[in-house]
Amino acid sequence: MTGDKIFPIKTFAPEELHDRVHAALRAWEKVHTDFGDLLDDLLLFREAYAVNSADMEALPRVTTNQLLRDAIDRLAEQSEGHAEVLRHRFVEGHKLRRTAAIMNWTIDQVRKRQRDAIEQLATILAYDESYLRHLRVHEVESTLPPSTYTDLFGFDEALGVLLEELLLQDASWVIAIMGIGGIGKTALADALMRRTIRHFRFDEYVWLRVDPNDFDQERVDFESAIDLLAHRLAEQIAPEVAGNVSMNERLARVRQVLKETPHLIVIDNLETRSSTAYLMRQLQDWANPSKFLVTTRIRPIGEASIFGYTLDELDARDTAELIRHHALSIGQKDLAQATDDQAMRIYDAVGGNPLALKMVISLAATMPISLILNDLQLVHTPEVEALYNRIYQRAWMAITPTQRLLLQSMPLIAETGGTLTQLKAISGLADHELWPAINELVNRSLIELRGTTWNQSYGIHRLTGSFLQTNINRWEDDDDEDEDLLV
Repeated sequence: MTGDKIFPIKTFAPEELHDRVHAALRAWEKVHTDFGDLLDDLLLFREAYAVNSADMEALPRVTTNQLLRDAIDRLAEQSEGHAEVLRHRFVEGHKLRRTAAIMNWTIDQVRKRQRDAIEQLATILAYDESYLRHLRVHEVESTLPPSTYTDLFGFDEALGVLLEELLLQDASWVIAIMGIGGIGKTALADALMRRTIRHFRFDEYVWLRVDPNDFDQERVDFESAIDLLAHRLAEQIAPEVAGNVSMNERLARVRQVLKETPHLIVIDNLETRSSTAYLMRQLQDWANPSKFLVTTRIRPIGEASIFGYTLDELDARDTAELIRHHALSIGQKDLAQATDDQAMRIYDAVGGNPLALKMVISLAATMPISLILNDLQLVHTPEVEALYNRIYQRAWMAITPTQRLLLQSMPLIAETGGTLTQLKAISGLADHELWPAINELVNRSLIELRGTTWNQSYGIHRLTGSFLQTNINRWEDDDDEDEDLLV
């Protein structure tokens, strides 16, 4: 259940707008008026006002009247008589009696035609607003990385709390989603951005996946890291300063854009304590009215103005739902019908970490699930790293040499992901070898989709890269020894 099925786009029914359209028409000549008579919460208004505001003489009333006038012109294409009565009554400001005399109608006829005309005008505006909202949502979503999930489990509370913070107008300018690797921080951030888009709280949306090493204070100095972040942002919000300009010019322009226009910026994958600490201070300077949503393993220390939310593992019920859903999505029919007792066995052995659960479910395609669970319990330890190491080792054993070659090459790809051409270059695989390998590794949650819908790329979870770099030689040596487990 992706896209609109998870996060519906609010549409307007004509009856919701009828009284407001009437009020806006009646206030046609009122230059200074309450915003309640301006249709100002419509996306139609906001986009038209953004254009009009370039003219210093433009007023909100000018924009509202322009919307109404355009809608009346379209109404005239359907019924000139209905459009004419609105022009006489509101644009020209004629009284009922005067309008009746001009149109050779009775006063009752004018009243009825006016009611009908306003209903038709509300229908036109409601259609335009709903169409524009769908168009705007899909335009923004096409710039986001593909979602790594088809449904969400155990995130209801987090979605509710964090969405409220994002939609607030005057607080929580920097929001941090915290948790261990594989817990679902990126999936939650993606869901929050897609849901926020549908509230039209911000004018622009940006997703940045960063390489934590680029911002690690032990590797780079403070100014270089901040300038790199400003450059990454400038590429999307101020391309004129993304090139050969001074650091001060770039910082000033990025700050100006973020202060002038409300942006929602997601910065995904901050990992190190040093990068999280000093980048958070910079984000607070850039924020308001823009907001930042950051995913990190590190709790920001001493930053009272940052709203932090820590993700915990799934509970047993949500784990069971995830097991069945993921098993169904990758064609594991038996696990898709797992009983609560069977799901609890997996939960007892693996816990409620979504990434670990998905990898274990994928392993069941080539190994009996009971054998996998027994193997994990034999080396059971409260240390998450040890559990992951065992799961990754089993995953390595379960894939083909071609898939291993591709996976082994993935740490050479940038953290933000690599294109298909880059994957071919680093792996040396031909097209007929590459695509099956990608599909299998994606199904096993060993490769992730990155980039955007129109410019797709591929990467690996930071945990996957870490285990590949530190354990791969030992896994190769252990292949023959562990072969007995498959008998």
